[in-house]
Amino acid sequence: MKKLVFSVVVAVAVIFVAIIFITKRAPHASRVAELLPQETIALVHLPDVGRTRERWPKTALYQIWHEPEVQAFFEKPLSKVPQRDEIKRRREQIRQIDPHEAFLAVTSIPENGTPKIIAGISYHGKKSDVDALLGDLRKAVQAEWPSGKSDIVKVGADEVETFTNANVTIAAAFKEDWLLVADDLDLMKATLARFDGKLSNGLRDNANFQSCVKHMPIDFDVLTFVQMSGISDRLVSFMMMANPGGDPHAFDELKKIQALVTMTKLDDANLRDAMFVLKPGEGKKETMGRGALSLTSTNTLVYYAAEMQKAQNFKMPNPALDQSGVLKMLQAYLDNFAAQGLTADDFYGAFGPELSVITDWLATSQTPAPIIALDLRDKAKAQRFVDAVTQPPNGQPWAKQVIDGTTYFQLPPTGFGFVQISATLAVSDKFVLAGLSFDAVKTALAQLNSKDVKLDKLPDFRKAADAVNAPTLAFSYVDAKTLFERIYGPLRPFAMMWTAFIKGSSDYVDVSKLPATETISKHLTPIVFSQSHVTDGVMSESVGPITMTQALVGFGAGAGAAIVPLLQKQMIQPPASASPAPPVFAPAPAVPAPSISTAPMQPPASTPSPEPQTTP
Repeated sequence: MKKLVFSVVVAVAVIFVAIIFITKRAPHASRVAELLPQETIALVHLPDVGRTRERWPKTALYQIWHEPEVQAFFEKPLSKVPQRDEIKRRREQIRQIDPHEAFLAVTSIPENGTPKIIAGISYHGKKSDVDALLGDLRKAVQAEWPSGKSDIVKVGADEVETFTNANVTIAAAFKEDWLLVADDLDLMKATLARFDGKLSNGLRDNANFQSCVKHMPIDFDVLTFVQMSGISDRLVSFMMMANPGGDPHAFDELKKIQALVTMTKLDDANLRDAMFVLKPGEGKKETMGRGALSLTSTNTLVYYAAEMQKAQNFKMPNPALDQSGVLKMLQAYLDNFAAQGLTADDFYGAFGPELSVITDWLATSQTPAPIIALDLRDKAKAQRFVDAVTQPPNGQPWAKQVIDGTTYFQLPPTGFGFVQISATLAVSDKFVLAGLSFDAVKTALAQLNSKDVKLDKLPDFRKAADAVNAPTLAFSYVDAKTLFERIYGPLRPFAMMWTAFIKGSSDYVDVSKLPATETISKHLTPIVFSQSHVTDGVMSESVGPITMTQALVGFGAGAGAAIVPLLQKQMIQPPASASPAPPVFAPAPAVPAPSISTAPMQPPASTPSPEPQTTP
């Protein structure tokens, strides 16, 4: 039964993706919000795929994909795609029906039952062509569940085609220029009634929906709306079961979220993402100072700043569950802070209001130079935390020196692959800096009193920053073009050599046809992200050839794909000893920040992870 619903939903989703790249029509007024009930839990809406189709060729992604070198490289992999001819046939069918709007909505989730789902596609082509597109799906469903029964149900002047298998019913109906599909007959009847104006109080009249969409541009390409009031209690219950020791304050804050909306817009060469979280009572706040921009230079490729927010009742995960030893290392710092009488209140009295990550990368250097910067509120209090890190009771003390009034702490250099690392901390009058090399930290501090051009004076930075709201919570900037050149350029020849040792790889990819660096980088522009408070919630925005959100999702998917086989191997072949593996790296210089744990500080906390290995 669940397989039946899943198959129909997947089929509709495939059509969603296909019509974005095929349809081309004039804009029209959307009625989708009128067709759905007020209590609708989730909605995905493509309001005008014809307009999206016209915008798509202007994007950097499209231009990169259609570069001759890129096409030549993907020619062999694409030739291995199964059922390639079938995919082309489906695309031609979709082109014939000429769809121009689509939606998929979850209207309710019963306590013990299947979610109520309805989807719709409007079209300009012939009804017979739409019916032909669904013909193969009908046959496949009937073949999979031969005991299922098909029927025609009259709903007023409309005919609803149904397929019933055990307790699941799929209903489909043509209404004017729409095809509607639902997994509940009553839901289909109510939708048809709203179509005819016989039912009112649709989603358009929902106060949460109105409050959310007013923050979105009217010419978006894809919109997603989620009404949290229908699922927040269940979500919190699930999270509490998964993490019984979690922060109750965080769960309470989650319950305050009434709804959220996201949108994506194809904005000339760039993509634009926005997400608004409806959480009344947030109110506006002052724009971030971003003082750490004074540490940047024209060589800065990545800049991130976040407001430091204190977590309530934070609890570390059980260190015994982590075989890498990282959690044990962090717990050791927490224990050391406690032994020194240092608390979370002391930390926020010493540091803030912002934490920043800055990454410079010289063209003459093989590796980037990331640093973490903490604003100083109280230098004397901050020094106590620095002393607790650099003078551990059961570890190697850091070497200390004072240069031009700034105190530097440094661990001995150690090898990390082909790279030499020397963890360094520095305490100035304005910042505490942590980096992987003495030179990186010293160079950043030298920028404070330098008249050299800083990152925020560059035209590309200013243009990108102006494309989003002024941040009150977080801000990040990535020079995508230069970063790509620094990474892809050196790795390209290694990739060509590496695949030579992988048996059978030449059957699927010809690495000699890897595109030149300039072929791709010339299309790339900066990526910017901003998060800010507004009167009734929090707005997040990102603009770039790909957005920050898309980049993080892609990175997470790639990391997950790499980690899953390792986890599977570990489950099949557990370690011989039950004792957890010792820590691989020496204590990280930036541990004080994550040890107190704030939400904004978590992303950059991973930056200093490749610390020097413990010296025997």
